[in-house]
Amino acid sequence: LFPQSVTGIDPARYLISHSLFRPRDIIAYIELMLERFSMSQYFGWKSLLETKVFYTEYFVAELTKEMSGHIPIKAARQSIQLIRALKTPFFMFEDLQKEYRRNPDLYEYIDLEGTIYLLFSFGLIGNHWYDSTTQKYHYNWANHENKRPLDLSKKLALHVGLRDPDSIIKK
Repeated sequence: LFPQSVTGIDPARYLISHSLFRPRDIIAYIELMLERFSMSQYFGWKSLLETKVFYTEYFVAELTKEMSGHIPIKAARQSIQLIRALKTPFFMFEDLQKEYRRNPDLYEYIDLEGTIYLLFSFGLIGNHWYDSTTQKYHYNWANHENKRPLDLSKKLALHVGLRDPDSIIKK
C-alpha cells in the first residue's frame, strides 16, 4: 500500500505524525488520497505529499469543531488562525503576542494566555528545544506520556498536521 518513504520518513509514521493519534485522521488522509489518486495501484511519496494540503483543510475543520465544545466557534477559528498566521513551524510566545497585538480585529474573540494553554491541551502546539548535554532536540506535547507543563520561555512547535506545505517557511 505504501512502498516508498516520504521525505525519508516511513509512510505509517508520516500519517501518524499528521494526526492526533486517532484512526479517523489516518482514514481521512487515505480517503482524500483515494479521491485524488483512485487509479493508483499504490500510494507513493508524491501522493502523500500532494494530499497534504487537502488533509490540512480537513484537520483544521475537525479541530475547530472539537475546540468549539470548549470555547465559542469564533474563538476556536481565531485560535487556529493565530498559530498558523506566523507561517513557521517553530516560534516563540513573543511572536504570537506580536501577531495578536498587530491584528486585534482578527483575534477579537480570544484571550491570548488562555488560548495558548488550550492549544497545548489539544496537542496543537508543544515545546521544542535543544539539549546541549544530549545534543538532541526534544519536544513536549500534551498527549505524550512524559508531558511537562507548557513552558512559554522555550520555542513552541506547531503540530505537523497544521503546517501548510504551500505557505510555511521552514526555519
